[in-house]
Amino acid sequence: MTNPGIKQFEDLLLKSGTFSEAEILLLSQYYRLVLKWNYRLHLTTVTDPAQFAERHIGEAEFAAGKIVDSIEEVWDLGTGLGIPGIPIAILRPALKLKLVESNRAKSIFLEETTAELKLDNTEVIHKRIEALADLPEVACVTVRAVEQMERVLVDLVKIGARCKQILVFGNRETESLMRRLEVERKVESSPIPGSDRRILIELIRFT
Repeated sequence: MTNPGIKQFEDLLLKSGTFSEAEILLLSQYYRLVLKWNYRLHLTTVTDPAQFAERHIGEAEFAAGKIVDSIEEVWDLGTGLGIPGIPIAILRPALKLKLVESNRAKSIFLEETTAELKLDNTEVIHKRIEALADLPEVACVTVRAVEQMERVLVDLVKIGARCKQILVFGNRETESLMRRLEVERKVESSPIPGSDRRILIELIRFT
C-alpha cells in the first residue's frame, strides 16, 4: 500500500509541471528513503510532503537551474541528507555529483540511497570539508545549512578558489559575510521561490 504522504508528495511534484515522470519517480523514491532513515539518523526536521517538496526539492531544483553549462561536476559540501546534491544528480544527469559528508552514518545512508536510485553519476566522499584538496576549475561547489557556517565559508572560498561557480544557500547575513570574505569574485543573490528570507548566493569568478 502506498504511503499517503508519498502519494501527496508525488501529486505536488506532478502539479508543479516542472518534473518528468521519470524524475518524479526517482524523487519519490528518494523521499521514501529519507523517511525510512530519518528516525534513526535525524536527517531533517522537514518531513511533511508539501514542506519537503518546497524546501528541499524546490531549492535543489532552483540551484540546478543556476548551474552554468560549462560545469562538469558539482561538489555538495556537508550534504547531510543529500540536498541539494541528490536532486541535482536526478535533474542534471550529465553532471558528476560529489556528495561530501563527514558523518559516517549519514555517508552510509547516502551510499545506500544513490545505489538504490542507480545514480551512477554520484559519488559519496566521507571527509571533512577542510580536508578536501583544492577543487578543479570545471566544478561548481555548493553548500547549504551546515554547522559552524562562518568557518565553513572560509574553507569554501579557499578550496573553491579555482572553481568557475560557487552556490551558497543562506540569507542576507550569509550574503554580507560572503561579500566580506570573497574579494576576487562578483557576488549575486536571488530570492528562493516560496521563501521570504532564504536566498541563493552565487559567486562568479571574474574572467
